[in-house]
Amino acid sequence: MKTQFYVQLLFSLVITGALAYVTFYEWRKQEFWGFEDPEAKLLQVQFKERVPHAPKSFGEWVFVKEMETDVRELKQAQVDASLSWIYKNLKTNDHVKIFFCSGPTNHIAVHTPDQCYPGHGSKAETERFPVRIVTADQRRWGEFNHQTFSFHQNDVKIFSEVWWGFNDGINKAWRAPGEARTEFPNQKALYKLYVSRDVSEDDRSKSSDNAVQMRFLKAFLPALDAVIFPEEKKPEKASADKSTDPSAVPAADSALAPAQTAD
Repeated sequence: MKTQFYVQLLFSLVITGALAYVTFYEWRKQEFWGFEDPEAKLLQVQFKERVPHAPKSFGEWVFVKEMETDVRELKQAQVDASLSWIYKNLKTNDHVKIFFCSGPTNHIAVHTPDQCYPGHGSKAETERFPVRIVTADQRRWGEFNHQTFSFHQNDVKIFSEVWWGFNDGINKAWRAPGEARTEFPNQKALYKLYVSRDVSEDDRSKSSDNAVQMRFLKAFLPALDAVIFPEEKKPEKASADKSTDPSAVPAADSALAPAQTAD
């Protein structure tokens, strides 16, 4: 009887300890009771400082104007930094809207179009599905989710084609998870990018490969990644053994050498 009692007691203690650990972990991750992770805060500040420097001109695309945002909603969502911009293609006159933001992973991951758009009165016209983004030079830049919603404006049915993806900066790849919180369980900060356009029935994209968003992302992502994931350049150390003749400097050390692009 005593053995059975101690076995049950030990089992209860193990379960209680496991529950306490999980609860404490979630409280800390959610920053309940003032818990703060210095490493996480440092990374979040770094992400925040880079968001406003998103490129305004690249390829055939140029920045047109900034859209109004609901400051109260952004604060409730605990978004650290964000921008809502409209871009225009100079050759085709196509327009896209972007929403680019950063913040703590546990907050940035939960507010996605498939959750928020229906909550604001839009109807989902398609299922969410991932789309692979590959640039013209065949370098892959990750995946984005794609889903179409509809709403009525002045008795006219408008279709909103939305593409979105996340990047935690670990391997610098854009990803399109179905549930971002489980995809990035231990990451400290997260970038999120929406690319959308509102069109009529006749102007809806026939396929993702030929969609305006696809053409935009192929040009935008390399330019954006160069800003939010800048390569760290180590200062060159002068050597007494090296000649002062510029022609003696190896090409790899030249300021004119092409910069490497992170994967």
